[in-house]
Amino acid sequence: MSDETNDWTGGFGTAPAAKGGNYFAPGVYDVTVNTIVKQTGRNPQKNKGQVLVILEATIDRVVTAYEADPGDAKGGWRASNRAGERAATLNNFTTGGETAQGNVKNYLLAILGSMALAKGGRPPAETDLDAAGWTKTLIKATEGQGTTFAGVRIRCYGSKTRTKAGAPFTPLRWEPLPPEAPAAAA
Repeated sequence: MSDETNDWTGGFGTAPAAKGGNYFAPGVYDVTVNTIVKQTGRNPQKNKGQVLVILEATIDRVVTAYEADPGDAKGGWRASNRAGERAATLNNFTTGGETAQGNVKNYLLAILGSMALAKGGRPPAETDLDAAGWTKTLIKATEGQGTTFAGVRIRCYGSKTRTKAGAPFTPLRWEPLPPEAPAAAA
């Protein structure tokens, strides 16, 4: 884990995320950001004391949906989320290090891109911010109640893959949404 990753684990807001949660299932979604929060894990079996960054969003539109896939003996995937549902993604900075940082940068970049497009500007590239700039962006995103970027719309791509151990996993990729993107399915 790099020093840059360690800088991301301290010094920013600690608004609590909703308890429990509905995670993103495979599919393509247009979503509205509700909160981005940093908290210390509470689950003694999974993540107690670990640094977590959680994005919670409302699904405005399902662009591509998938049926449930039972998979194999190691498990499968549930059906895609539905429009109107709240869903979350959790990134563990204690155990996930640079992967968690990359995931959070990806959705922050999508958020900044949507904001730039809404103002008629160019979406930023990851290299437009140095390490200190990314840390400041995360601090801004998670300060107070974590609602700095509430209302910004982005697109989420959830795909089906398997972990090294063979368990089902849904990695997420995020992109900015242009302001003219439909808000809900017709």
